[in-house]
Amino acid sequence: MKNKNWKVFEGEAVDHPQHYNTGKIEVIEAIVDWGLDFRSGNVVKYVARHQHKDNPLQDLKKAKWYLEHLIEQLENTQEKKQTSKKAGEYDISNV
Repeated sequence: MKNKNWKVFEGEAVDHPQHYNTGKIEVIEAIVDWGLDFRSGNVVKYVARHQHKDNPLQDLKKAKWYLEHLIEQLENTQEKKQTSKKAGEYDISNV
């Protein structure tokens, strides 16, 4: 199902390679519908398209690169939460 809000301007060349149009929807439509951020969207994009590209391993490596950055961000966020929680704890057992 194509997004009817996306406009193609007259005279503008829009390239839709075969790997963009495999299946019933384009990957960009799933990414938008699912509300994925940039890194998560790129993981999905590269994994979904890799089998339809000339160099599938390259696309999987790109997906891995974005996934590693996403994991690192989440790990750092969790560490910060744990550190701030520990810093905010008070020992009131001697009061």
